[in-house]
This record gives sequence, structure tokens and C-alpha cells, in this order.
Amino acid sequence: MFSEIENNSALPISAISWENLGSLIVANCNQLRCYDKWLTEENMEKVSSITGVNQKKYPTLFHVVDHLNGPLPHYHPTFLLEYIMWDQMDLVKQIFAHLYKFLIILDRTNKPIERILPLPFDKFFQDNMSTASTKTTRYNVLFGEDSDEEGSQENLLEFTEKEANFLIEKLQVISLPDLSPVEQAQLLALVNTINQVENQKRSLDENGVRYVIFMRRYHYLNKISFGIRSPGLNYRDMNWALHSNSQDLLIEYSIQASGGKFLWKDARIHGIFLWLRSNESVRQQMENVARNHYMLKEERDPTDCSLFYMALRKKKLLLGLWKTANTHREQAIMLKFLINDFTEPRWKTAALKNAYALLGKQRYGYAAAFFLLGDQLKDAVNVCLKHLDDFQLAIAITRVYEGEDGPILKSIYEDYIIPLAIRTGDRWLASLAFWSLNQRDKAVKAIMVPLETLCDKKVETTPLTTDSPDAALVVLYKQLKDKSIQTLRGAAEISSKTEYFFVLRSIFAYDRMGCPLLALHLVRTWTFSQQSDPKRPDHILKSRRRTTIFDIPMADSDGDDVISKGVVNFDTWDWNEPISPVSSKFSKHITDKSDDLFTEEPSPLVSPVTPRRISFNDNSFKDSTNEEDIWGWNTPGHYQKLNSYNSKNTDIFANNNEETLGKGDIENDAGNNATLLYDVDFYDYKVSLVKRLCQQLLDVAMAVQENPELFEHSYYIDYINRAEQGLITICENVKVPISDIKESLLFRCIETDSYNLLKYLKYFQPLDSTNDGN
Repeated sequence: MFSEIENNSALPISAISWENLGSLIVANCNQLRCYDKWLTEENMEKVSSITGVNQKKYPTLFHVVDHLNGPLPHYHPTFLLEYIMWDQMDLVKQIFAHLYKFLIILDRTNKPIERILPLPFDKFFQDNMSTASTKTTRYNVLFGEDSDEEGSQENLLEFTEKEANFLIEKLQVISLPDLSPVEQAQLLALVNTINQVENQKRSLDENGVRYVIFMRRYHYLNKISFGIRSPGLNYRDMNWALHSNSQDLLIEYSIQASGGKFLWKDARIHGIFLWLRSNESVRQQMENVARNHYMLKEERDPTDCSLFYMALRKKKLLLGLWKTANTHREQAIMLKFLINDFTEPRWKTAALKNAYALLGKQRYGYAAAFFLLGDQLKDAVNVCLKHLDDFQLAIAITRVYEGEDGPILKSIYEDYIIPLAIRTGDRWLASLAFWSLNQRDKAVKAIMVPLETLCDKKVETTPLTTDSPDAALVVLYKQLKDKSIQTLRGAAEISSKTEYFFVLRSIFAYDRMGCPLLALHLVRTWTFSQQSDPKRPDHILKSRRRTTIFDIPMADSDGDDVISKGVVNFDTWDWNEPISPVSSKFSKHITDKSDDLFTEEPSPLVSPVTPRRISFNDNSFKDSTNEEDIWGWNTPGHYQKLNSYNSKNTDIFANNNEETLGKGDIENDAGNNATLLYDVDFYDYKVSLVKRLCQQLLDVAMAVQENPELFEHSYYIDYINRAEQGLITICENVKVPISDIKESLLFRCIETDSYNLLKYLKYFQPLDSTNDGN
């Protein structure tokens, strides 16, 4: 038994296991180390310095691990941003309103901030959570009637400018529990952003709201970053703008956020020439950029805006600017040169010679302007790509010079941007590029199928260039797949197995990033397009040795849906071999991000260790009486038969309480009806997701024990009952027996020596009423 958290052995860790009473067993090759759950004072300080965890608040290993790997607090910026992407602005405002109420009460009672109570879980589990607008959604009052407000318990908690200003002021002087300084700065930026966007929300569609929130958050973080600046919005944010119908307003808000003047660096930060759909708007913004560059300095310099005006084919206007540049040393030669007719071959050649001379002097932007003067758009584009390393500039000058359907614009996307997206594993950029090429079917497929299968050219990739899946991609897919005939065709070309794996990975990503309620939402509500034979490998969920969501195949094994992502050597994949744990360098808690204000909590990253291949013909997955049943469809006990219903969608994750049928009773309806399937393994996973919420309920009981006077306030008088009822509501919605959660709470209390907390719970008592409460 070890009491010190040290591992002096050079041998790799091959396995880790928690014992029933909270101790930790670590396997080092031929050694087994047992660590006591109680932390010594020295270990408390060590854990606190490494993780930032308050050592007085978390006295055991179990508490520390739950803090680092359990659900995020509801006010965590990552948690809030994920719900914003699901268009749950009203819910986010409720969280802020609850935080405001809590801090106000602590102010009045002069209590220190040791823990902040969560929102009842049922408020995160509304049936109407979707990418559809929820502007008319109303939430019931959460914890009872406040004596400071009129009305009944059905009133909506308000989050107005008054509450926002209070939070902004408070978050600058206090530290919230369970947040690092960087995370608190992100929370502060989010409060400020939501406050600003609320007044503009009515005139924006849902994608416009997403873009404006992330855009304003970016600018606020840059403002408080003290020199640490992010290079720009990411391609996820640009996708929201691309698919918004409020682009004119988005441009207006982007210009306001940039100080009222749009220079090229601002246009690149916001990616406007990637997501603006109207060519007229593109030309208008290019003119604004050109004019602002010319007016930037007191001594006007026409070279600063030459590239933009040449892209607009406004040579005469540029000539007029040179006439006013009396102090510029190149005025005379430029006036003499620009007065010529550049439709003549002689002067085109002269322009090109000057362009190459400027390249030799490393005046790349000016050289690109001379290439355009000589009508050589392709050479100007090459300068932007190779010398300036700015494909957005190449796209911008091509769209205004050539138009929307020219061959050079197409080649930029096909020969540069799409291969770049494949090399970096950026599905957001790939989808944006295909959408801009009017290949809407591929824009949908790029969200989930291996990217290299969508490109005719071979692109070299390395294992680490494929990033972990962004769970928000599921929001984009849900929105795009029914948008047009082209997108419907693209969605139809994705096999049911590929889509199943994609949603499964998204569920695990939400779970790993600390958002189990979003994972439960996907488990409960995702609907799949009807396929003729939607087979699912149930052994995927049976594998308890899986340590990363990248152990799940990306796609089908047939045709174009090869299981290939550039990460795994699938020639040696074998589910029967254990998979090494994720490298510690990918751990969000070990990597130092103390100065990175712009880092959002990532989805779990893939282990660089190569797993082994699953064989789809493995006999271990076959029914002994049916050689062709490799997925266990006809194996008794794997699935339950549910009612068939007339619908265009199949809810694979839906469940029912009907009895399990033998294989003679299983229906495989290939007609017009869709069949609901029930996976026993998914039931187990749903239970584990609900169990992750148990610690938050115990935190509520702990708060009651530590501060009983707080719950005498009218705002919290019925809080603990509502918190319990919220967990019960979730159990009922996902059809998880409450008895399983009671058992989990009991063992959690035993492991953490906090059994006395159960006395504060009404519905989750481990003993029933027949035991007289003893």
C-alpha cells in the first residue's frame, strides 16, 4: 500500500483500476501498486500545484479524479459554449441568472465561495433541444419563488443588463471554484458577449447568433489578453456565418467589433471572403478594405491599396490616387507607367517584368498587383499562396477579379484548400470548401466520412494530422443534411454504419469533455435516415478495454467507406488485444495552458499508439446457428423488438420496456416502415452517463450540510427536492431505473466516507419505507 503519489518505476503503466472503497490499483508490468484513497498533506499540496484543485475541498484521490474527469460545472465556459452551439441561449441565460442569484445571496451573508450549486438537471433535458430556434421556449422557475420578485413559481428567471453588469464586475475580483484563471477570463468574455448579443438576437437567425457570439467573444478575449492574441476565428465559426441568412448584419457587427474600419487583417480574422455568398457584397467589402488601407496613414501611399484596386480592375482610380501622392518617391514613374494601355501585349509584358522584379525585392503584395495589371491572375494567386501564405487573400482577389465560377477559383479550392483540410484533418474547412464549390453532397459527407475519399488526388497524411472529432460537427450535420436535394443525396450516400460510428464518437466526445447531459441527449433523440439493412456492431460497446473514442472505426468497410482516417494501421487491428492508454501529453490537465485565453476544452485526442484491427469476419461475433449473422442481430438477448411505425427516420437509440424476444421473433422490416432498435450495451452506457451526475447531487447535499442557513432563503427553500426531481426526470426520460442510481449514490458515499449526506435526500434513500428509516 502506497501513501505517496509517486511512480519511481520506469516500467509503463499497463492498467488502472478503482477498488470498491476508493483505493487505486496501478499495474506496472509485473508490479501491482495500491494507493490509499486518503491524501497526505504533502500529496494535497502536490495535487493542488499540478491540477489547481483546492486541497481542503478534495481530501481523497477519488474526489480529485472526479473533479478532473467528471462533469463540468454548469457555469464552465466550455459547457456553456456547447449549449450555445445547440441553440440553447435561453438555457445559458438561466445559468447566468442562477449564478447571479447565488453570488447576491453570498454577498448579503458574507459567505466565502466554496461551491456553487448546479441547475436542476431536467432544465438541460428539454424535449425541444435541437438546432431549431428556441426563441419561444420558456423555462419554469427553477428553485421556488423569490421574495424580491412578484409572480408564481412559473416565472422565468431574468438575465438582463443589470445582472450581466453585476457578474462582469464580480468576475473581475473573485475566483469561482473549479475554474482556472484562464477559464474564468473566458467566462467573463462569454457573459459580456451574451449581454451584447441579446439586443441583436431578434434580427439574427440561429447561425448568425452563433457567429456573433463567437466573434464578439474572440474580440473581448483579445482585449484582455495583454498581448497574447489569437490569429483569428476558426473555421467552425466561419461555417456558421456561411450558412446564415443574416450575412449583411454579420458584416456590420464584424466591422463594429473591429473598430469601425475593416483592414485586410480584420477581413482575414473574420474570414469574410470565405463565407460571403453574394458577389456584390464581396466587391463592396473589397472596396472598403482598399479605401481603408489608403486612408490608414497620414501620408497617403497608393502601394498599400494597389493589390485590392487592381483586383477590382480599377486602374483609373489607382492612377488618380497616384496623382495626389506628391511626396511619394515613386509617383513620377508610376504615373508614366499606369497611363499606358495594358490590353496591349507590349504593356502586359512590361507589367509582368516589373512583377518579377518586385518578387526579387520581396515586395510580394505589390508584385501580385503588377501580375493583375498584366492580366495574370494565376501568378498573382501563386504569390498569395506561396510567398504570403494567405489563401484567404487568394480567394478574395480571385472572386472579385474572375467571378464566382472561374477555373482559378475552383483550382484554389481543389488544389490547395481541400488538400490542406485533409492534411490537417479539419472537417470544418473541408465542408466549407465543398459548399463553396457548390458540391453540397460532399460538404455533408466531409463531416463524417474519411476526407481522403472525397479528393481525387492523393494527399499524404500522418497519424497526428487527423485531429479528434469536434462534437459540434453533429450540429452542422443535423442542420445541413435536409437543406437541399444535393445535401439529401450526400446524406443518403453515407452508410448507416458510418453515421452510427460518427454519432457514437460524438456521444463519447461529449462525455469525455464533461458534458454527459449532451451525450444523453444524443443517445435519446438522434434519428437515422432509413437504410435497407442498418446493421450495428454491438461488440463496439461491449469492449471495456477501449480507452479512446478513436478505437471506433470511422466508416464502413465496403466501397468508398473504407475504415481509414490516417491514424490507425488497420492491417493489424484486433479487438482482442488491449489498447494502450492515451498519451499523457494529450491530457488537458497536464498540458500547461495558463496563458492561452483562446483554448476551448478539446474533445479527447487520439492516442498515438496504434490499435489493432477489428475483423468483421471474426467468428467470435457470429451466432453459432447462423453463419451470416456477424453483428448478432439474431442472437437472443442482444436486442429487443419494438413497434414498427410509419416514418422516414429510425431512432436507433430509442428504447422501450418490451420483453426481449428470441431470434425467431425478430423483425427486419425492409418495407416502408422503419424499425426501432434497442441495444443492451447502449442501455449500460446510458446508466453510466446518468451515474456521472451523482456527485453533483451529493455536492448539493454537502452544501446543505455546510450552509443550512443558506437554504432558509426563499430562493433555495425547495432547492434540494428540485435537484433530486431533476435527476429522477432524467432517469424517466432515458428509462434508467432509479434503483440503479440509488445503488450508485450509496457506493459513492461509502467510497468517500460521506454516507451521512444521504439523510438530506428524500427520493434517493438507500432504504425503503418498510425499514422504518433505520
